[in-house]
Amino acid sequence: MKKSDADARDLVREIHHRVKNNLQIIASILRLQMRREDSPAAQNALAGAIHRILGMVQVHDLLSRADESVIDLRELLGRLVDLNIQTFLLPGQVIRHQVIGDPSPIPAEAALNVAVAANELIVNSLKHAFPGKKEGRIDVTLAREAGSLRIEIRDDGAGLPENFTLTGSPQLGLRLVRSILGDDLKGSFELISDHGTLARLTLPLSPVS
Repeated sequence: MKKSDADARDLVREIHHRVKNNLQIIASILRLQMRREDSPAAQNALAGAIHRILGMVQVHDLLSRADESVIDLRELLGRLVDLNIQTFLLPGQVIRHQVIGDPSPIPAEAALNVAVAANELIVNSLKHAFPGKKEGRIDVTLAREAGSLRIEIRDDGAGLPENFTLTGSPQLGLRLVRSILGDDLKGSFELISDHGTLARLTLPLSPVS
C-alpha cells in the first residue's frame, strides 16, 4: 500500500471518529433537553431523535475502525439490538436475541440508511411487543437471494393491532422506514403478524457483495 493511500485512509477513519463524537455530544444535549420537558409528546419526540442518532453513532464507530468504506451489516445489526435492549429493558425482564446470517459488507451510505430503518423497528418491538411480559425474543436474520438482500426482524410479542395497515399507520417511525426503503434504498418493506411481528426489509445487493 502506498503511503499516500494509507494516509488517506487514516484521515477518513479520523473523520468518522470525529463525526461519531459529535453525534454523541448532540445526543447528550438532547437528553438534557428531554429531562427539562414536561410534555410527554415532546419527551417522546426527543427520545426518538436520540435513538436515531445513536444508530448512526454505531455506523461511524465501525467506519472509524475499518480499512474500507464498507460495513459488515451483521455486526451493525448486532450492535443495534444490544444497544436498544440495554436501553429499553425493564427491571426483571429478559429479552433474548440473536443475529443469524453470513457477514454482509455494504457501502457506508447504505449502512446509514439501513441502521436508521432497523433501529426504528427494533425500538418498535421493544416498546410495543412485550407489554406486561417478563420474557421475550427478538431475532434478526440476514439472507441473500437472487439479486437482493433480505433482513428480517422478528419478535414473539403481541403482534400487530387488529385492522392494522402499514400505509395507514400514523407512527412517524414506520413512515420513516417506508421512506428509507422505498426512496433511498430502492427496496421494499413489509410488516406481518406471525406469532408476534415480522418486519421484512428487502434491498438490492450492494456492489461489494
